[in-house]
Amino acid sequence: MSPNMILTTYYPALQAFRYEFDMLSHCREAHYDRWCAPCKRMFQNENNLRQHLGSATHCPANIVCPMKGCGRSFISTAALVLHLESGTCASGMTREMVDRLVKKYDKHGVITDPSRLIQGSGTSSPQVTRTWATDRAWNGQAYECYLCHKTFRSLSALNAHLGSPVHGDKLYRCPRGFGGCGIEFRTLSAFCQHVERGQCGVHRFASQLRNVIDGVTKSGRLLTGG
Repeated sequence: MSPNMILTTYYPALQAFRYEFDMLSHCREAHYDRWCAPCKRMFQNENNLRQHLGSATHCPANIVCPMKGCGRSFISTAALVLHLESGTCASGMTREMVDRLVKKYDKHGVITDPSRLIQGSGTSSPQVTRTWATDRAWNGQAYECYLCHKTFRSLSALNAHLGSPVHGDKLYRCPRGFGGCGIEFRTLSAFCQHVERGQCGVHRFASQLRNVIDGVTKSGRLLTGG
């Protein structure tokens, strides 16, 4: 389907242009704040365009995972941290390990809430309480989360939900002292994404955050035998 057919389907006003060249020129000039010229795509607002431009479509995956045995590449620091938190990295890093290591490097509690973080030295492995569902979670139609009552088709899917940060404490916060907004996050990757989007003044904090991430990955290599 040609660009003009796609655009006129969602934006009927553009049907007034007889030639595709004229229509595309109009989009570039009149809708520059939500028009992606390389993709010939119109977005609903400027924020959606900004997210698109920051996606893998336009950004090279040039951030390499520094953990031993991995080598995967990512388009952003947030994507790298999410990879480590997810437990899919070949190094064996987990979200709990990331949280403990951040606590170690964020000594003054700039981006973390010390009262909520897992206690430990950052290199030790303190006991972590996990919540697991059993067959008793079956409500007659599906497996139900007793915390939020969301339902799942399988017990494994419910346990994956319970093992995710969705019901965890909000350990991280956007630092007001660095021009931030004070919003709290359950994961470091979510906070990194917030910083990268630059939606508040905390984008000025990016270099300090980069130092914390570097410390986490360096310690992570030692912790996982890298």
